[in-house]
Amino acid sequence: MVKMFPTISIPPLPKNTSLSEKLIQRRKAYFESFLNELLSHPDIKSSKPITDFLSVVDDKTFKAKVKEYEKIRFPRNIAEIETVTGKVNKFLKAITLPFK
Repeated sequence: MVKMFPTISIPPLPKNTSLSEKLIQRRKAYFESFLNELLSHPDIKSSKPITDFLSVVDDKTFKAKVKEYEKIRFPRNIAEIETVTGKVNKFLKAITLPFK
């Protein structure tokens, strides 16, 4: 998601560790808050990664999607950033992002 939406602040997911029941409940609350934050953004809520994530029903498909999205690279300039509708403001296309 960070690679697809570099201009939007997306919080990191917590690392996977051995979990107590209390920690499981905290992580569940954090993840729910994380998803709600993502779904409140108009470009992110209808993005392919989010719709894929919310529609995956089996582990095999989930792992395949993760591999697919891990291959995405950071955009090198503003022209490579698109909204869900595929449009980028024309005057911004000349600006180069500091990503390499």
